[in-house]
Parts: sequence; C-alpha cells; structure tokens
Amino acid sequence: MTTEYNISGVVEIGSDIAVFSYKFWEPNSDAMTRDIALSIELPETIISRITEDDISVRPYKEASVEIVGNTVRLQMKSVLSNASGEIKISFPKSIANNMANAVSTTISKSAIRKEHEIAMFQQAFLSALIGFQIAVPFFVLFFTFILFGIEPQVNSEIGYRIYDVPGYLLNAVIKNPFQEVDHDGFLATILEMHNSGEITLGENSIAVRAGNNGIPTQQQWALQTLKSLRRNNDGSVEVPDAENDNFSLEEFKKQYVFWQKHAMRIVKSGRFYEYLGSTVMSVFSVFYLIIWSVILKFVFGNWQVYLSFPDESLMISIVLYADWCLGWLLLVVPKRIFTRWTPSGRLFYMEWKKSEKELLSKQSLSNDDLVKLVALGHLQNLIANRKRVTEQQLSLLRQLQKLEILLNKVKP
Repeated sequence: MTTEYNISGVVEIGSDIAVFSYKFWEPNSDAMTRDIALSIELPETIISRITEDDISVRPYKEASVEIVGNTVRLQMKSVLSNASGEIKISFPKSIANNMANAVSTTISKSAIRKEHEIAMFQQAFLSALIGFQIAVPFFVLFFTFILFGIEPQVNSEIGYRIYDVPGYLLNAVIKNPFQEVDHDGFLATILEMHNSGEITLGENSIAVRAGNNGIPTQQQWALQTLKSLRRNNDGSVEVPDAENDNFSLEEFKKQYVFWQKHAMRIVKSGRFYEYLGSTVMSVFSVFYLIIWSVILKFVFGNWQVYLSFPDESLMISIVLYADWCLGWLLLVVPKRIFTRWTPSGRLFYMEWKKSEKELLSKQSLSNDDLVKLVALGHLQNLIANRKRVTEQQLSLLRQLQKLEILLNKVKP
C-alpha cells in the first residue's frame, strides 16, 4: 500500500543545520507492527548533500537505512503499539532558507550528535546489562563453591577416631551428614540406656529404673519421650501395637520432635560443620531478591526505555525475571547445602566410615557394636543376619524394631 501526505512544518531550521523530521508511527496505535517499509523521495538539492550518517532513526538500531537515487529507504523489523517511530534527515541550513513551510528552532548539530550518543550509550548499557544479569548467578554460584563448597583436605591415616561417641551423634554426622538426626539415632540412644541399665527392654514394655537424674541430657529427653506412652501399673512403659488406632501417639510425637531438635542443637554446637557459607547465602539471598525486584520494577516502570529499545528491553525483562526466580529459589532452598565440613569434622566422618566397614565385617558383635550399627542404619540387616548376633541381642533388636514402627508412624 502506498500513501501520499501533504505535510508542513516538518523541516526545522536550527542554528547551524536544517532537519527534516517525519514520525511514521504514532504512539497508542492499535497494535504493534512488523516489517515497516518507508520511502521518502527528496529533492536533488538535498539528496546530493547527505549521506547515511546524516540520517537517524528512533527507535535506535531498530531500522536499516539506505539512499537509492533520490529516495531514502527505511526498513524496520518491528515497532510496538506504544512506541514512536521517527526518522530525521540532516542537511545544510542554506538549502532550507528558501522553504516557505520551514520553521525556526534551536536544533543544532551538537544536539543531534548528543541525542545519537545517548541512544548509543543506552543501547550499549542495556546490552551490557543483559550480559551482567546472565553472568551474576553463575559468578555467585562459582565463588560460593570456591569459598564454601570445597571440602578441606585431611590425612585419614593419623588415627583420629573417637570410640565413646553417642549413637545419635553418629547418626546425625555419619549417616545423615548436613541433615537431621532420624529415628535410628533415637533407637541407638534407647539401646545405650538399656546397656547402661537405665531401662530394660521387654517384649511389650520398657522398665524404667528409679532415679535417672545422673544420665546425659539427651538420654533424659529420650526417656521423657518413652514416658509419654501409656504407663502400666508396675510403672513400666507400654509399647503399643502401631496398628492400634485407639492409642493416641500425639504426646509421643511431640516429645520425639523435641528430642530431635535438642539433638540437632548439640550436633550444631560441635566442630563438625562450618556454617559460614549458609550464613552468607542466607544474607545474600535476601539482598539478591530485593535488588532484582527493584531493577525489575524500574525496567517495567520505565516504559520510555522499553519502547525505545524493545528487543533489548524484552531480553532484559526475560533475564531479569529468571534472576528474580533464582532469588526466590536461593531464598527458599535449605541453606544447609552451603555448609561444609571443618577439618576435624571431615576427619571424624572419614574415620567413622572406615569404622563402619570394620564393624560390618565382624563375625560377632558386642552390645556397644550394636549401638553403633543401629545408629548407622543397619537395624534391619542385623535382624536378617542372625549368625552375627546372640539370641539375647536378637531379642533386643526386635524390640527396637517395634519401636521403629511407632517412630515411622509419627514421623514429622
């Protein structure tokens, strides 16, 4: 389609230059358009005095311009519905002095050059911002790994091994490193109390020795958890059938969760883990989300930039949104994944993993060995491999298995 216009006032006579301006796409149009083609035929007196450097188009870098004969041809790939498309052709002021419909303004070569330089800077800035946005997440994750993710190198041959370790500590540090103590740690604590005579595991009940004030704190909380079950007339604790729906386990669950939390406080108070990485990432994730939220708000709020550079701004918006989602991910992801071993903790873990293999290779096991293996999650294997345990030990393991079923039922 070809449209002819009779227009006036489109030539400005400035201080040192004349400019022909034509706005070929108005804001608030019905929709965006693509593949705009514009041809402007100019007098020989003008066309002979200009080059492509004298032609500027807005939006910047969205159009290609060429001069063919007496015609300036413009090709633009896209213009948004709210954008403003405009072409400016600069030519000598002396030519415009004879134009009756020309208007005098303050436009100048320096003003046009400055406008062009600002547009170039904005476009370069937006392109750099896209690269910056893409690079930041990888930069942060890389340096987080370098600073907090590389485990310390230790020599595992110096015999750093502690035998007198509570079962729940082995469970938390060796079986479930950087996680939570689980029911195997609780069962190991119960078995420790049985071995020390604080309690006696029966077939369907647990006898509690009077006067338990001298036992370790973690065992005291485990004892409180057991006492939350139904008490028999003789003072022993009844271990109910897990399939008995008439038996309330709410208090038992409450006490067990409290035991878990207290156990983890003790684990975290030791020198096994280094929490600086998780602390840094906790603070960084908050600032990261805030910063990208502010930038995202600015980009969507500054429509002039968006409309002047639709392609770059669209890419920025996409990358910004991805960064914003990454900020939310960093905010909600468990920060313990950024925790690492201390040198002593790493050594402790390596030595006890070796000890675990040694215990599993034994043909006969002591009661203390049973505590360690139960804490490390081998209860079912011990019951299945009866040749390695005595009848009395097998009976204890089966009673622990009954407690395990209860614990699985009340698992948080």
